[in-house]
Amino acid sequence: MTKTTTIKAISMATAIALTTSFGSIAYAHDTGEAARKEIRVSKNNARNLVKSLLKRDYNAQSFKALPAKKIGDKWVVRIKSRTATIATAYVDEKTGNIHVK
Repeated sequence: MTKTTTIKAISMATAIALTTSFGSIAYAHDTGEAARKEIRVSKNNARNLVKSLLKRDYNAQSFKALPAKKIGDKWVVRIKSRTATIATAYVDEKTGNIHVK
């Protein structure tokens, strides 16, 4: 092969490769809607959220989180000291937000 033939072959191969890659980019886009995963807080996760809140904010006072009960779309976790129930934590099942009363 001569130098001119080699340059023509390389330029043709490059042109074909670029055309193919640009053509396939147009088909690579997904036009469908993105899948949405609905996350819900489970019973154990609700209790663990309250436990971590108690450890972080009230570490030295030995509070305990009792097992969770579901009321509506919220998990209810009772917070107990050594002898009495002192508060109730409501954990939203959809968002994981904690409200203590």
